[in-house]
Amino acid sequence: MAAVHPLDPFSAVEADVRALVANPRWAGLPDHLRAEALATMTVVTPDGGRWLFGAHARWYLHDPGDGRWHLAAPPRGLPVRTGRHGSPVLNPGLLPTGADFIGPDGSTQAFIGPDVHPGLTEEIRVLLRRAGRKSELDYPLTSFRDVFAADVPSTVAAVWGTIMWCAYAPAFDGNERLLTIFGEYLRRPLPGDEWVRWLTRPSLEALVTLYAERVRAIGRSDPSQLSAPYPWHTRPDEPPGSTGPGHPAPGHSTSGHSTSGHSVSGPHATGHSAYGTTEHSHGGGSGPSGGARSGKDTPGKAGLRLVALMADTAQILADDPRFAPRAHALLAMLKPLLHQPALDHAAALRGDDTVRRAWLARVPADLARWILPDTDPGTAFRHTVYDLVESLAFTSDAPRAAASFLTDLPGAGDRLHDWLDHRVRHAYAELTAHVAEYGEHTEPDGFAVPAFLWTGATGGWPERATSPATARGVVVAPPDRGSAAAVLGAAYATGLTWCRLTGARMPEEGLAGARAIVRRLVHERDDIHP
Repeated sequence: MAAVHPLDPFSAVEADVRALVANPRWAGLPDHLRAEALATMTVVTPDGGRWLFGAHARWYLHDPGDGRWHLAAPPRGLPVRTGRHGSPVLNPGLLPTGADFIGPDGSTQAFIGPDVHPGLTEEIRVLLRRAGRKSELDYPLTSFRDVFAADVPSTVAAVWGTIMWCAYAPAFDGNERLLTIFGEYLRRPLPGDEWVRWLTRPSLEALVTLYAERVRAIGRSDPSQLSAPYPWHTRPDEPPGSTGPGHPAPGHSTSGHSTSGHSVSGPHATGHSAYGTTEHSHGGGSGPSGGARSGKDTPGKAGLRLVALMADTAQILADDPRFAPRAHALLAMLKPLLHQPALDHAAALRGDDTVRRAWLARVPADLARWILPDTDPGTAFRHTVYDLVESLAFTSDAPRAAASFLTDLPGAGDRLHDWLDHRVRHAYAELTAHVAEYGEHTEPDGFAVPAFLWTGATGGWPERATSPATARGVVVAPPDRGSAAAVLGAAYATGLTWCRLTGARMPEEGLAGARAIVRRLVHERDDIHP
């Protein structure tokens, strides 16, 4: 008879699978043997659901209708049975590789409630102050033209783009200083209001374009320089991996950050940087960030400076778990280019997409999940729905609560069904079936009120909320600010990923369910940092 684990049996099975995958022999086993081993650890819940802890250290639920395994956050706390699934034949995509089990977890929290640490913001401000002094003639704005004024140099866009690309869910407090430091450069007010700024995550290609355009400009100004050594190539008297005089090798950061993105010193060391793009690295250095302040930057120097600036920004952001996993991934893309400045020249001449693919190919397997929005938007969407269900674990019915948020997705309708596990799919179908009955209850902008009753210690919806789930008893009441910020971030990230997948447009006012969460968080916005 299969064993029954007490308390949280899902965690017990996770520990068993992790121990199995950590075995040095695991990676060398053929797929059929790994599938056999994993199948013996199938979990069965009282409702008959069959669960498997597999790739990316996440749970998968077997759909009895179509026979597929779907990413699905488990109902922790339920009693379960463990034992072999009826068929040991599992899709290779379900099988852990080993590396995917050691990746960072990150955080789904938005940037409302828990603030960005002021030390991190100050480091970014120092980077931005220097970046803003560059000439738009040397650094033409080739991306983010919808965000910045025409005379803003691309160095500013490189800092902004890195912040937004690294953020899991770029919904920010309307007074967040990490945004207000960009105020003088903006072309128009950011979307949202004084309570929240609903921002979008740019594609990686937007960052690539800033760099690749400068590389192509080398050929236009002096074709011979495309293959010539850079003046800041490593000299015999410099440490291995150094990017030039005054520029420490990766792993020898002057900021107290290791180049893996993990802080090694504790407090933020404001004014310093790993790749030499802040105040202390200028004033004579001949590397990609050195030189006199008034000197003109050649296209080649400008391209590498932009890469170094992105790397410095990512290095700083890696101290916040809401940025960290994607910041690590971006550093993995950029560090080889800083070591070999001509590495991507040939790719840049073939086009931005060739550079983008080259950068993505450098990301190690343990970070692969965090670049899915750029490599596989469909799978990325499934992961964000998983995050959303997981963030709602405090509710009485997390799949139904998640489905209520999904009713906000623009242009979803029946298109959404194939992307959901059968629990969330059934809840979503039931909620959307009642649109005609409850469709008259809408937000001022015409979007339907999401199908759950929001309650909380502060804020919330008034008595008039008569959405479908009110009658079904689905209550979303996060127990604390951190939980509310996690729901908000997961809900908003799900919306962004859906828009990336389908081409739908995210409303500038955000999504109705996410706005409901903000109504509580606006009363608890400011962290007190020790």
